[in-house]
Amino acid sequence: MAFRPSVFIFDEPTANLDPVGTLEFFKTVESLKKTDEHTIIIIEHKLDELIHLVDRVIVMGKEGVKLLEGTPYEVFGENSDLLIKNGIWIPQTALLAHKLVQNNIKLNNIPLSIDEAYNSFKKFKPLGNGLKRENCTELTHHSSPVLDIRDLSFAYDDKEVLKNLSLKVHKGDFLAIIGANGAGKTTLAKNIVNIIHPPSGKVFVEGKDVLKIPTEELCHKVGYVFQNPEHQFIKNTVEEQLTFGLQSRGFPSEKIVNWLDSTLEKFKIKQYAKSSPYMLSHGQKRLLSVATMLTLGQDILILDEPTFGQDLKSSNELLTFLKTLNELGKTIIIITHDMNIVAKHAQNVLVMAEGEAIFNGSTHKLFKNNSILKKARLTIPPLLQLSVNLSQYYEGWNGMATVEEYVNALKPLKQN
Repeated sequence: MAFRPSVFIFDEPTANLDPVGTLEFFKTVESLKKTDEHTIIIIEHKLDELIHLVDRVIVMGKEGVKLLEGTPYEVFGENSDLLIKNGIWIPQTALLAHKLVQNNIKLNNIPLSIDEAYNSFKKFKPLGNGLKRENCTELTHHSSPVLDIRDLSFAYDDKEVLKNLSLKVHKGDFLAIIGANGAGKTTLAKNIVNIIHPPSGKVFVEGKDVLKIPTEELCHKVGYVFQNPEHQFIKNTVEEQLTFGLQSRGFPSEKIVNWLDSTLEKFKIKQYAKSSPYMLSHGQKRLLSVATMLTLGQDILILDEPTFGQDLKSSNELLTFLKTLNELGKTIIIITHDMNIVAKHAQNVLVMAEGEAIFNGSTHKLFKNNSILKKARLTIPPLLQLSVNLSQYYEGWNGMATVEEYVNALKPLKQN
């Protein structure tokens, strides 16, 4: 901005920002737009906070082909089927409207913002069980935690990053670790897997001090996907990267080949098998880093921003896959800024601020705690904000944060 250009091009500008930072950035964009002195081009998938600023949309398909061009209503309102089929992100309110139409619940128009959705939805009075998060009971764990952190503090030189942090994670949990940029989330994860060596007697994996677990044994217990996927690559080709762990453990060649074929197919990277990992797109690098981590079948999986750079289809497939692993008893820990992921997938949440754990509990309790959200620079998901707005009109709306919850609540309705 210091050069005062007439054209701004922003490529995923909010990718590494916390939720409040994202809103602050878009407010800056809004102030630029109001001057009417700049052409602004944004490559972005966080559409809910941005859509009210957009005049024109160009949707790019595979191999540089332009799929669609038009106003936001022409693109998102009239072509949701095509966009979803091609794995393109669309506003959450438009996605919700699309799912409702599929369930024979008709709307007058496809809303692209919270205000528009409010006007479309306030005529309904939910009859279904959309409020599952409000009715859930707290789980009581009788077994020992698989991960136990006891008053952990850590500093880089003189800068204290973690401050007396304690956390217990039990087998089969799906935990989200969230907070502002610089809160200490990644540092905590690196202490858990002993990339950064914690003090003795502070981090325990399956009841054993992590400092006393041999590296090879720890790698078989805990899988870790780095925030930067390139930090995980140690081989020259995609297939070498994927098979290295299995070869080092002495798996037979036939089993390795079968696993490689199924994994390349599952993660949609088969055509890149002979390519260098560094030549992939960021989204493909992320998929490869996740696939590499899964080779050893660990019971605890820690993923740092696993959906960053992914299109809608890849993100959904990855999260569905993680949910399946979780249902099979795997413990999943995700570090994320995406509050939609937290709402849809996390059972429990650890909120960090300035190196401290300021909240540790169920997801639905977090979303009702405005003071914690404010302190940690977090926002509630768009559909939960819609639910809050609608509940002022009719209390039966309160507490819904996902597309599935809205659909469940509205399915039983019979319209004139």
